[in-house]
Amino acid sequence: MESMPKDKLIKINTSDNNILRSQVNEIAGLLNEDKVIILPAKTMYGISARYDSEKAAEKIYEMKERPEELPFIILISKIKTLDLLTAGDLSHAKPVIDFYWDKKDVKPLTIIFKKNPGIERFAGKNKKTIAVRMAEFAYIRQIIDKSAPIISTSANISGTGKNPLEIYQIPDRILRNADMIIEHENKLLGRQSTIIDMSSKSSLPKLIRQGAVPFDDILQKL
Repeated sequence: MESMPKDKLIKINTSDNNILRSQVNEIAGLLNEDKVIILPAKTMYGISARYDSEKAAEKIYEMKERPEELPFIILISKIKTLDLLTAGDLSHAKPVIDFYWDKKDVKPLTIIFKKNPGIERFAGKNKKTIAVRMAEFAYIRQIIDKSAPIISTSANISGTGKNPLEIYQIPDRILRNADMIIEHENKLLGRQSTIIDMSSKSSLPKLIRQGAVPFDDILQKL
């Protein structure tokens, strides 16, 4: 890894509330300026930006060499944000949402819902569904609260299968093109989020990707 520019790196400090508050405000401010930021999730480091920034989304696709027909996961900070992003009745998904997205211990579970047609421009053009996950870390939820739901996609080159758990594992191309890099205090989990499709109320969830949350456990919550 190339030498990390100090002016692009923020090491999160959750032990000092005043420092953390200042860091959250700074990061949210950058997101609100359409910047692209490396942010940690419980699973791995990801590339993030406001979900409604077309400029930032285009930059992320280029950084990752990711096909533009592949949409991003959207991270949220509150359950009520689903009203903005999704369409239709979500009552069938409530037991899963309540259990896995509980704020005391948010689990890395991504759920696919029917998409609100009103956000067609921002969340996967020509897609009728949207993939949503509750941000696991409290300070990431605080950043979202001061900004907006954010794109989340692994901080790697598409197709490489390498999931960065520490900053030095992120490819130089991505570090070089990010506007800011946020370093978590500890090494991350290392397993991707489980992805399930609950876009159809008339059927059980479909497993799209097995990750950190066992699919059998999810089925038992319904």
